[in-house]
Parts: sequence; C-alpha cells; structure tokens
Amino acid sequence: MLGLLAATVLAVDAGADSPARFENQYLVILTQGGSVEVPLTVKYELPADADFAQLASSDFSNLKPCLTISVARGFAEKADAVKYVAALKKKSLQSYVKKAGHYSPNDPLRAKVCAMRAAKRLAAASPRFVIDVVGQSYVQLGGEVDVAVERVAGTTDVAMAPLAADPKGEIKRGAKFDVITADGFPLKCTVTGFAAINRASADGLPDDEETRPRLFKPSCGVVAPYAKLKCDYPVKEPAIALPPGQNAVWFATASGDAREQLARSFFEKSPELKSALTEGKKAARPDAPFSQEVRVTVFVDAKTDTAVVVAQADVKTGDGFNLCGQDVFHKQPMLVLRYPRADAAPEVVYRAENDERDVRSVFDLAGDGVPSLLFQAGSDVSLNTASESPVHESIYFCGCGC
Repeated sequence: MLGLLAATVLAVDAGADSPARFENQYLVILTQGGSVEVPLTVKYELPADADFAQLASSDFSNLKPCLTISVARGFAEKADAVKYVAALKKKSLQSYVKKAGHYSPNDPLRAKVCAMRAAKRLAAASPRFVIDVVGQSYVQLGGEVDVAVERVAGTTDVAMAPLAADPKGEIKRGAKFDVITADGFPLKCTVTGFAAINRASADGLPDDEETRPRLFKPSCGVVAPYAKLKCDYPVKEPAIALPPGQNAVWFATASGDAREQLARSFFEKSPELKSALTEGKKAARPDAPFSQEVRVTVFVDAKTDTAVVVAQADVKTGDGFNLCGQDVFHKQPMLVLRYPRADAAPEVVYRAENDERDVRSVFDLAGDGVPSLLFQAGSDVSLNTASESPVHESIYFCGCGC
C-alpha cells in the first residue's frame, strides 16, 4: 500500500519542470496586443525570479481550454500575483492573473471540446467566394485550368467554358453549401454543374474585336474552375460559401457604441498612425498641403455584444493620387480591435502601416469568437481567416490606369 502511495505522489510531483507545480496557483499569464499568443523569446525579458513555462490551458480546470499560454510565474496568494503584474508592467510587459485550478492533463471532455473546435476552425479556414455571372451564381474551387474560354454574350469582362467536373475531385454535383452575403443574408445552395471562368477588365483599351480576344488567357487574367450553384435566392456579391451547418455569425454595423471612441483613442496612440502623420507632415509643401481623416466603424454581434472596431486613417499631401508618378504622399494606416464585451480591454486583430482596402464585413465563421475580416477594394475582395493564405477573388485589370 505504501509503495502504491509513493508511486502516486511521484506521478503528480514530477519535479521542478512539471506543469503540476502550478496547480491551484494564481498564474501571471503573459499577453501581447491583447492575445495570449506571445513569442518564446519573451522569457528573456522577465525578471530573474520568474518561473517561465508554456502550458496547455486544457490541463487546468479553471482556464479556458484549447490554448497555449505563457506563464511568468505562479503564486499561492492572489495579492502577490497582482504585485508581480505591476512589476512586469514597469518592464513594458503585459500580463494578467488567473487561478489555474486543478491539474488534470488528458481530460477526455476537454480533449473532445478542443477536437471539435479544431474541426470547426479547419472547415472555416477554407471558405470560398461566390461570384455572379449574368445572374448565375458560381463558387470557387481553387487553382487554375488550361481550358479555352469564350467571351460571354452581353459582357465585356467575362469569358468561360463548361467543365465536366471539379478538376480536384473534391466537389460533386448535388453538394450543399451555406452561403452568407456581405450584408449578412443567409442562403442555401446546391451544386448543379461546373465551369471554367476568367474575369478580366479592359478599361482603357480599345473596344474592338481585335483587342478583346487578347484580354483573356494567355494574354490576361486567370482561367479558374468554379461550381455552378442553384440557390434559394439570387446571390449578391461579395458572398461566402461554407460547409453546411457552419452557423457563421455576421456582425452588424453599429452607431453610437461607446467602443467607437475607445478605439479611436487607442488608434491615435498607435505607432502606425503616429508614423504616417510624421511622414505626411514632412512631405507637405505649398502646392500639396497635408491633410488627415480618421474613420472608425463598429461591427457588433448582437447576441454576445462582441464588437470588432475598424479604425483607418487617410493621411496624404495634395490629392494623394501617387499611382502615376505624382510626387505626393499617401498612407492609410489601419488598426482592427476586438472587444469581447463592452467593458473589456481590446485585443488587436489586425494592424497595418498602409492598407488601401476597406473592411466591408466582419464574420465569425466558426462560431468560436475568432473574427474574419472581409476586405474590399473595388472589384478585389479578400477574406483573412485562420488559414495562412487569405481567400481572394478579383476581376483582373488589363488596361492602363494612368
């Protein structure tokens, strides 16, 4: 009996490096930009008395599961942990306190929850754009095809040809998609066929039969495979197709939300905006005066009160049109913040020193609180998701803009 007890104690207390040492302790959890995802190199910035460790949050009963967290140190008393947070703040390190709870690695219920979330994220990582061609909807299949296409009657920027099937063999006739438009309108769609499509704009080039045939591949654009859709209502671009049952959440724009001013203040202190203002003022001259405009848009999930706030500035000299050799300055810094609640601190979702796109819509594609941003610039649309490569759709421009 004594031998069994000793073995049990050894299994839990596996030494100074075991995560078990943090059981029921108040953890000082490191963050960066509101996220618990921090670089491993942060441990070199900690005080000498730190007890740094990267832990699986699912191993502790009080922590939100399915995350990897970086802990600066654990304390038996909450007051000591709070003091440590203040000490880290003086070193410009962000952190907060949370009690770990019981240490229970490989908990089957939490493992199941994490597996379900991972499956949802995987499905949401490959959404597809839906396009409209003369009143008919098509969904992206990905990649390119080497197929001769012909211009669609009544159009100047679309050429297509029928396909027998999905070249990758992934999507079959009869496959179902849930489609959600940029305005939040949900639709049910079924695959009825396949086509190779090239969309290419010839603005600025002669509109004659000699020029037009050269606008399509190989001269311009990309011939890509699409699946033809039959939907319960006409689809208005831009729209996103997802696997059935994905239950995507659309964030509506809101006015008068208190987080609009909070985000504006946060943005005004950001290095992206400060840098653009400094550069723009230096570039100003009498014939190209300096100007700035800040736009803030709040997107809210009404069910949870989660808000995603987009702050973007237009910093320029003169008219800012510098695409064709004009000697003017133009930058559009952007900062996107997520507020889990009205009274919560913001988390940085996206930031850029210069981004000319607009955030057209915000979604939670997997229903797990992680926002996806639908960017739009003219006919060019892209969706940043959990995947490494953003989803993209565009009408290729073959003319001259200058």
